[in-house]
Amino acid sequence: MTCTGFQPVTDPSTICKKFQARIVGKRNFSDRWITGAESIRTSNIRDHAHSEQHVHAMMLLHQEIQRAQGVSSSANAPIVVALNTLGDEERARLRVKFDISYYIAKEKLPFRKYPGICELETHHGVNVGRAYTTETASKDFTHYITEAQRMKVIGQLKKCKFFSVLLDGSTDSGNIENELIMAVWFNPEDADEKVSTTISYFSISRPSSTTAQGLFDLLQDAMQKIMGIQDITVEECSALVGVGTDGAAVNVAGAGLKGLVERQLPWVFWSWCMAHRLELAVRDALKCTAFDLVDDMLLRLYLIYENSPKKCRELKEICSELTQCLALDPEDGGMKPIRASGSRWVAHKWNAMKRILSKYAAYTSHLAALSEDSSVKSVDRSKLKGYYNKWVNAKYILGCAVFVDVLSPCVILSKVMQYDHLDILAALSSLLRSIKEIEKLNSVPVDQWPTFASTISKCTADGDSIMYQAQTLKQFDAARSYFMRHASLSA
Repeated sequence: MTCTGFQPVTDPSTICKKFQARIVGKRNFSDRWITGAESIRTSNIRDHAHSEQHVHAMMLLHQEIQRAQGVSSSANAPIVVALNTLGDEERARLRVKFDISYYIAKEKLPFRKYPGICELETHHGVNVGRAYTTETASKDFTHYITEAQRMKVIGQLKKCKFFSVLLDGSTDSGNIENELIMAVWFNPEDADEKVSTTISYFSISRPSSTTAQGLFDLLQDAMQKIMGIQDITVEECSALVGVGTDGAAVNVAGAGLKGLVERQLPWVFWSWCMAHRLELAVRDALKCTAFDLVDDMLLRLYLIYENSPKKCRELKEICSELTQCLALDPEDGGMKPIRASGSRWVAHKWNAMKRILSKYAAYTSHLAALSEDSSVKSVDRSKLKGYYNKWVNAKYILGCAVFVDVLSPCVILSKVMQYDHLDILAALSSLLRSIKEIEKLNSVPVDQWPTFASTISKCTADGDSIMYQAQTLKQFDAARSYFMRHASLSA
């Protein structure tokens, strides 16, 4: 009897014989299954199957097959190979460590939390052991979890007749571009009787460049992993029916990624992220309007407090004092200006303007105090004084009120479009609701818009001056007349 790797048969072409020269140094090496074993008892077969020499021979055979198939060598790493010789107790320990690593990745925690969580589990009586309790081990576990999940997705995609891919890019902590690829396919094995589609993470890769060709090469690499092909061609990629990206020029232009893919696969349906396109459309619609003034104030006011604990502490004290005598918005408990830039453009701007309306007097009072503070550099005092003189103009606070009303219908749609679970009916219902809100704004004068009217009602006359939250506003009548004439155009 000789060893074939799976079952003993009388076959001279054996696994252990093939790799004899490389396994001869293993512990308790024996050539009885290489030259031929006379006993075929089940216990002897089992003992040989679990022996170190046979396990190593099978690993060498597996590596040889993977190299021939072009599969990543990560499966042959020591941590993976060691799993083949582990006992039940050690497997249970590793299972706990894999679970901890999965939790860290799922909750977006830093890997440095891993050793501490292992110590906590040990304190709770869990047998974690001392091996693989470092930050590096957590990274390795997470990598193999990812690879296993990716191989599972590949297996499901190979069973599908059709599938689509979604691509989006983002920078990591090193400001290096990475491209995320998601796979979408129809799931015929879903237990639910309804038509079900599945979307799953596939990979994060670093493109050679962020040009159209670099993204095309990245997509081609993904298709190679999914379907085992060399190039994106009509014959090889017939199952790919759709590609989804954002609206960046490198994706949508004829010479961009869309054009390169369509030359090879003319039937592919190309779509763009609706939520992303909505943000871009609203942003473009408000360019070269009075919103530019408001947007500049949002940015500069945020930067004043961004990295200054001292200013934030002083602002908190001012807000505490003003809360006792002014009708600040009770629903907005925050004080620091909100960052108004980001991927969710509409919601960020809307929230930032709501904060300005709520804490306007606190910001202007603090700016006035800082501009007279001798501990502040003279250059900075001049800058802050200029901000104060400019932002007490009524067009800034009334502009915030107008554009909160203008963006409110868009906020409704934007938030719904970013739900994790969104179907076409919910999207359509939200779209119709947003259109109804826009029509409602257009059907009444600007002074009846809810936020604008509320802001005007809070303004009080003090002789010839108009005040908002006890802050005197400049050119109130001119600003009010301007928005009464032009605000409806924005809606």
